[in-house]
Amino acid sequence: MSEPLYQVRRYGEKLGDYQMVDAWMRDHGRGVFQENLMPALGFFVTCQEPGGVSAEDLAVGWLYLDNSIGVCQLDHFVTRPGLTVAQAYEAMQVLVGCLIKEARALNYGRVNVFTPPAIARFLNRMGFTPQAEGLTMLTMNLY
Repeated sequence: MSEPLYQVRRYGEKLGDYQMVDAWMRDHGRGVFQENLMPALGFFVTCQEPGGVSAEDLAVGWLYLDNSIGVCQLDHFVTRPGLTVAQAYEAMQVLVGCLIKEARALNYGRVNVFTPPAIARFLNRMGFTPQAEGLTMLTMNLY
């Protein structure tokens, strides 16, 4: 039996991307998707089953780029609700690989991630290392 074919596409290339991500985030209990806070480098992982005619979106994530030093940040990962752990893991491997490839192509030398513990454990298996225990990410709107 053939393996599924994974592909990557940019966020915003397909009509309805916002609505899909918003629905995924709400289904995961993460509230409204704030598209206006997302950087330009967002990517979906799609999967086409062998012999299938259409691809299904499985996961999405973004790459924030600092404009003064070679540090970037992976953020706002979300997977399609209803995926098995194995499906989500495979999609996230492809997605993180794509984002790292983009960062390297733009000469970024370090990638940071602030993420829930489950995704942190997954990223640790991909080679990311914890930097500090007990940190909490906080935000403040300035306008």
